[in-house]
Amino acid sequence: MLRTAFTDLVGCQVPIQLAPMGGGVVTSELAIAVTRAGGLGMLQRTGPGPLADRIGQLEQARAGPFGVNFTLYNPSPGDRAEIELAAGRARLVGVGQVTSVTPAAQVVAELAEGAEQLLRR
Repeated sequence: MLRTAFTDLVGCQVPIQLAPMGGGVVTSELAIAVTRAGGLGMLQRTGPGPLADRIGQLEQARAGPFGVNFTLYNPSPGDRAEIELAAGRARLVGVGQVTSVTPAAQVVAELAEGAEQLLRR
């Protein structure tokens, strides 16, 4: 184990995080392999199959801590349900906004509040 602020924060053994690339590049199997190797396996919201199913695969594998990344192009009320799902089950949740058309400030503020709860568990 290589202890750093990152490993302490997310609970992995080495300070390595899988890049949460979308478009089906990052599969549950790849995230499981990274986690089993001691790093932080990450999923991207978009990918092969429903997000809840892919999170379930990581949980079932019991490989260790994992995270989920969200890239919000045009944030909508439907995003909140998936962010809450991830926040309740993943160790790390990232949210990024790609467009300046719709501000994601409210979503990010809500996520920050949820992150505080995550860090307390």
